[in-house]
Amino acid sequence: CGLFISRTAAVAVFILPFDAGGFLYIAASDLIPTMHKTEGIGKIYSFIYLALAVVFMLAAKIVFKV
Repeated sequence: CGLFISRTAAVAVFILPFDAGGFLYIAASDLIPTMHKTEGIGKIYSFIYLALAVVFMLAAKIVFKV
């Protein structure tokens, strides 16, 4: 969304973090209540997948130097 609004890289530097934060908020607000409802081993798997997603995003940022 933010990338299409901005046509120059200078504007994208300011818009994309807000856009990414919005997506993270939506994902976290949906996943965390679901994790609280999950019982047993499913709760551990949910947390591991959430942590792996964050690590994957960090690795992509480091590799692609975005």
